[in-house]
Amino acid sequence: MRQLKFYRYLAPFWRREVFILFLTAANTALGLINPYLAKLIIDKAYGNRDLKLFIMLIAVAAFLFIAVGLLSGLSGYLNRYIKLRITFNLNRKVFAKFALLPLRFFQDTSTGENLYKITSDVGQASQFISETLPRVVSIIPRALGILIIVLWIDRRTALLMSPSAPILLLIFPKLWWWAPAILLLKNPV
Repeated sequence: MRQLKFYRYLAPFWRREVFILFLTAANTALGLINPYLAKLIIDKAYGNRDLKLFIMLIAVAAFLFIAVGLLSGLSGYLNRYIKLRITFNLNRKVFAKFALLPLRFFQDTSTGENLYKITSDVGQASQFISETLPRVVSIIPRALGILIIVLWIDRRTALLMSPSAPILLLIFPKLWWWAPAILLLKNPV
């Protein structure tokens, strides 16, 4: 569990991280309302030719779109702040250790290569620390919520399409947007 040692750098920001997780949960919940709104718009408002209901549902969808955007923006801002602070702290710690190396190390290696490696490694570590936890925490409830909503809207279609999801992931590998988070969890930085 070497990966968990990285989260000690997240400890000073635990309140902000909890707030980010709350914003992510709220964002997920608001985002899951859209499929049901689409069902209401198509089945009730458009199907019954009810213009007032159609306008009201479109207004609710617009409000949700704006709310999700604001929550995402605030969450992204806080996450970026935490990432920058973690990067600063890691850089400070790495360069303090770097300064303790013997002179022979600096004579045998290129300064540019060392700086490049350190900057790259610290950047990847800070990204892992600051972004993996909210992403992993939000993926599972979002997937379960979408599955529940799809089952609620139309069971037969959902049950028919569920077995084809793994096949689609094999056919279209670009759908594997979550793979880097899983790889980071399996392979420590």
